[in-house]
Parts: sequence; C-alpha cells; structure tokens
Amino acid sequence: MVKRYRSADRGEPHREWDALRLLHRHAPGLAPRPLDGDLDGRSPWVAMQYLTGAPLGGVPLTDQQAGAVVESLDRMHASVPARELRALPPDRATPRVQLDRIRPRLAAQPRPVSDPVVTTAYDTAVRWCRGAEADRLAGERHRTVLARADHNLPNFLWDGERVRLVDFEDSGQGDRCTEFAELVEHIAARSTPDRTWEALLDDLTMTPAERRRLLLARRLAAISWFLLLLPGQAAAGRNPPGSLQAQALRLLGLI
Repeated sequence: MVKRYRSADRGEPHREWDALRLLHRHAPGLAPRPLDGDLDGRSPWVAMQYLTGAPLGGVPLTDQQAGAVVESLDRMHASVPARELRALPPDRATPRVQLDRIRPRLAAQPRPVSDPVVTTAYDTAVRWCRGAEADRLAGERHRTVLARADHNLPNFLWDGERVRLVDFEDSGQGDRCTEFAELVEHIAARSTPDRTWEALLDDLTMTPAERRRLLLARRLAAISWFLLLLPGQAAAGRNPPGSLQAQALRLLGLI
C-alpha cells in the first residue's frame, strides 16, 4: 500500500515513517511494516505493508472491540524505549499545542447566545482555558511515550481478534493520558456507551497523578470538540442535529 501526502509542511511523512519503523522494531504486527518512501520529494509518499481488517466506528463497539482498541494503544505506549523517542518531535496533539490553537479561537469566536446550554458551556470553556488547570496540564512533566495523536476509530482495524493501528502522520513524543483522553472524547467514540470506556479506563495501570492528568486532558479534548461543533466550524455540518447540545452537556459534566 502506498500513502501519498497532501501536506508535508508539518513533517507528516517523516512522522509516519519514524513511528512505523519504531513499531516494527519494538511491537511488530501492531502497525504496518514500512517498506519504502520518498519523504522529501515534491509529492512525498510512504509504501507500507497492507493490513487486513475492518475500520471501526459508525456503530457501537462490542466490549471485545473496545477492549482491543485500548489494549492496542497501551501496547504502543509501552513499546518504544525512551532513548529512541528523544529523536522524535512532539506529537501534534500535545496540550500546549491544543491550547495555543484553542485560546485564540475562543477569543475570536462570537459568544453563542441562541441556546442557554451552549452559552453556559462556552463561558465555562473560556474560564477553564484561562485557568490554572489548563496551565498545569500544558506545563507539568509526564512520562514520554510514542503518541499517535489521532484516534478517530476508522484508524483502528479490527480483524475479528485484535486491533491494529494505521495513520501516524501526527505522531511523535506525547503522553498516554492525553492519548486516552483523545480516544474516549473523540466524537467517533460517542456511539459506544460511556460505561464501556469508563470501565476500560478504570482497568488501566495509572498512578494517582496520571488519573488527575487524564481528567484534565479529557476536559481539554471536550472543549476542542465543542468548538469544532459550533455553527460554521469544521465538524458542524458532518454530525447529526443535536451534536452541539450533547457536546455542551458533556463538557459541563466533565468540568
């Protein structure tokens, strides 16, 4: 299979190639094996092993599928030694990157007033992003792992027994708390009941500090999706009616 990149200005081909190379060495079978590529050409591409399996998403996951999704990420995070991660750039969903993107958007976004729940959620998001929790999430030290940074469920391939991972063009150094937050707060995860995700998160081995960081990262991810669902924004027209109101309630519940 050959993947061609429409954009390479953020190092997408190199990010993908490096992640696939590391995973082939340390977690073979979890992701496609990299074969060849032109990473710096005018039309960059990466050739990789073709993986069988059906993309997840669109319908609720079974308990077995959801468990396999979490297990695949947990394996990825544990696989690559820290010394080999140092050569990678930060992934493209670090809390600092997200806040640097979200704060100006909140400042420029007209305050929504047509729905009181949406207005309350917007005001709450503004206060939280200006507050100490957001700064702590962006600034505190954490254990570095290989992070994929894009956990849309169709990027998880289910073969009936296990899940394998594709799409690493946003990958780099990151932390597992942000990774799991991005997974369970992604709009694609909403068709699967929260109780399924919560049970799987509860089973993860995490320190109390990581549990606190996971909650803060989930709050930030929920704010990011709330902004994307506002009228005129990228996700507004791609999701069913009521998605914005549901996300507003979710944001308020988390914060």
